[in-house]
Amino acid sequence: MKNLLTITFIFFSFFYFGCDSDSPLSDVDLKDPSVLTAKLFVSKSDLVEGISRTMKLTFYDKYSNYVTLKNGYVKVNGFNVNIDSSSGEGKFYNILKAIGGQLKKNTTYNFEVVLGGAQDNPVNFSFKTLSADLTSLDIPLSHSKTKDLRVKWNEYSSTQKYEMELTIFYSEFGTPKTFVYNILIPADSAAIGAYTLNKSYFQDRSFTNKAKIELKTYKKEKISNFAENSEALCEYIITREVNITN
Repeated sequence: MKNLLTITFIFFSFFYFGCDSDSPLSDVDLKDPSVLTAKLFVSKSDLVEGISRTMKLTFYDKYSNYVTLKNGYVKVNGFNVNIDSSSGEGKFYNILKAIGGQLKKNTTYNFEVVLGGAQDNPVNFSFKTLSADLTSLDIPLSHSKTKDLRVKWNEYSSTQKYEMELTIFYSEFGTPKTFVYNILIPADSAAIGAYTLNKSYFQDRSFTNKAKIELKTYKKEKISNFAENSEALCEYIITREVNITN
């Protein structure tokens, strides 16, 4: 059973593949949106280090170079969106800043993208954020490796995808090491907001002393009218740590 649940799950974060250079398309009054790959990234991360929120729209050319819209603009829910390049993550349209820094669950955001050479023909699309947020993860401060660990979260939905990354901290011949399990949460667990980690996860490595549990829920959608690989991703992540005892 454990082998079925412990799946190496490689999730390709396509929002960061761009090169750190401007595309020649940034110097052109564009008319055809299909020459642009649009990537909308919506994220809320509640990590051990603190909470961060992101909502940004990035355009790329076919070589993955950043594109800014010459004589064009982006609006979301009627608000003008400015270009941001201060984060070191390339050039993107900072949606979160335009809407006042608040990222709301179960909310539809309506986008209007106007190209410089097609002022009378805006490209419109909408995206709805996930309905169930992740605001708490119910785990103890310490847990015995001789027992299963029941993990609960406060908001849940049977229609959302969930995955868990379990990082085991242990020592081997006095050297600190880590081992990561990637677990797909089954639909019946997602429907009740709870999942049980088998005690064997904490027993497979000698001298296990701590575990970090990262729970993520997400959805992806295609963005029409732009290049074929244009997509929107919304993800909520929460991370907590637990000390493992004998």
